[in-house]
Amino acid sequence: MCSRLTENMVLNLCHYPLLTWNRKPHGSVMLHGHCHGKLDEYNRQSPDLRFDVGIDGELSRRCGGFISVEAVYDAAMEKTKGEPFAQYARQNYLPEYR
Repeated sequence: MCSRLTENMVLNLCHYPLLTWNRKPHGSVMLHGHCHGKLDEYNRQSPDLRFDVGIDGELSRRCGGFISVEAVYDAAMEKTKGEPFAQYARQNYLPEYR
């Protein structure tokens, strides 16, 4: 674990964005490409911890092209407003995902 991360972070990576993924109800993070930034607004409005890490996605643009684990962590912390990921998932996902 990187020294600046304050909690464990489970990452799920897939070329395509997924609506559900392993350990989603426990606060795991979905990283995807394929969409060329076209789902950035959808991801932003969704409570899901899902981020487009393709070269033309918002996170890549913010990071100057290379996305570090710390940048993913920061983006997830920003979305949860600092709340632990598992607690955020329990409070924000539909009952069928809890």
